[in-house]
Amino acid sequence: MMCGGCVSRVKSLLSVDDRVDLVVVNMLTEAAAVKLKPEVVKANLVADSLAQRLTECDFPTKRRVSGMGVTKNVKKWKENMGVTPFSATTPLASCLLYLRRPKG
Repeated sequence: MMCGGCVSRVKSLLSVDDRVDLVVVNMLTEAAAVKLKPEVVKANLVADSLAQRLTECDFPTKRRVSGMGVTKNVKKWKENMGVTPFSATTPLASCLLYLRRPKG
C-alpha cells in the first residue's frame, strides 16, 4: 500500500463482505485487522477468502496464521479499538491479513 487511497480501497473491499463486522487497515505495517461477525464459524476459511479477494484486486495478500503472534495482536487491536471483552462462551472470530506491495 502506497497511500491513503490504497488504505481506503482495501477497507472498502473488505467491508462489503457480509461476514465482516469491522475493518482496520494500517498503511505502515501493511496489515488489515478484520473483526468477523459472531455467526462466522470458520474464520480461517473466511480469512483466506478475503485475502484472495484482495489479491484479485491487485493488493497481494496472505492470511497471518496462528502461532505467529495472532492472539497477542488481536488482543492489542481489541484494546485499541475499544472492543468490549467477550466471555469464553462468546468467541470472537477475527483475523489478520498482510498486504504486500504490488510488483512493478
